[in-house]
Amino acid sequence: MPEATNLPSPNSHSGKDDKSIVTPYAFGIAKHLLNKPLASPQRRLVAILIDLLIIAIISGLDAVILAMLVTGVFLRTTFKLARQHRYPRTRIALNIASAGLVFLIVVVLAEALRDDEQYTQTHGEQAILATAAFVEWQACDSLLCKQSTLETFSEAFAQTTIREAQFSLAAQELINDDAELTGEQRQSFLFIANTVFHQTRAKQGKDAVTLDSEDELSISTQPEDKPAQAGQYSLIAWLKGFATDLGLGFGWAALYFSTLTAWFNGATVGKRLVGICVVRLDGKTPSLWESFGRYGGYGAGLATGLLGFLQIYWDANRQAIQDKISETLVLRLQSERSSQQREENKPLL
Repeated sequence: MPEATNLPSPNSHSGKDDKSIVTPYAFGIAKHLLNKPLASPQRRLVAILIDLLIIAIISGLDAVILAMLVTGVFLRTTFKLARQHRYPRTRIALNIASAGLVFLIVVVLAEALRDDEQYTQTHGEQAILATAAFVEWQACDSLLCKQSTLETFSEAFAQTTIREAQFSLAAQELINDDAELTGEQRQSFLFIANTVFHQTRAKQGKDAVTLDSEDELSISTQPEDKPAQAGQYSLIAWLKGFATDLGLGFGWAALYFSTLTAWFNGATVGKRLVGICVVRLDGKTPSLWESFGRYGGYGAGLATGLLGFLQIYWDANRQAIQDKISETLVLRLQSERSSQQREENKPLL
């Protein structure tokens, strides 16, 4: 019969098995956890609903914020592992991931700043043109002068990136502010403004302009999206948008459940509000990686048609599938007063 004296002790250092021999760790619970009250299914349901509501709210935040927070989590984890002199390869991988996220954040922010600068410059230019046109318009004392000013005003605006509808509103505002003009004169001036604007755009190759016999302006432009194409690809666009939002939501959920469970004594906001917490079988708080693995267990619960969640009703320790995967329990928090009251209410033998 072979001797087992050379086999490693299952709980010699870390309190866990080293996965080289069969040990009772995965089937045992720390003694100080025995007789602790378990969280009821109702409390767990309320907690997860609160957490999902919070995630739905924060999922509306920009993806750049999520990337910043994930980078912070990676760096914090790297510093912690470095102090413990553990997992050097994991630290290298986290540093590479952090560097990549920082690069993406810088690129996105630089692009956003450039777009904002262009937006500010364009609208600043349009504001200056509108102000100059208003001053010149008010200084005119004849209809001919106003017509010349309006034509200059329309040509200048046509050379900017302003849209047709925006220009039409600006021209109407300028013309309607003049109380000396009659209704017919205002319509004539607005027609002149639109005509000059479109003719200038046509010279730049932006629009093709035609005038019919009744002097009504019609613009033949190539639409950016044809109605048939819009109807054809609307479902695809919706699915792409849904996938993007869903992925961002899963990212926020992973960050939320992983960090709060690991860094706040096993309790998310929802769990804290209903008075429950997550603990490992050895009584310790799950680590960040273990909390992330527990979050992954939610996906397994959905994949089993919610049976993985419903097993808390028949499991002896009310372990759902995410608890089985991460080797955790969900306990009900008890205050010291309630503990003392139970001790006082115990019957004397």
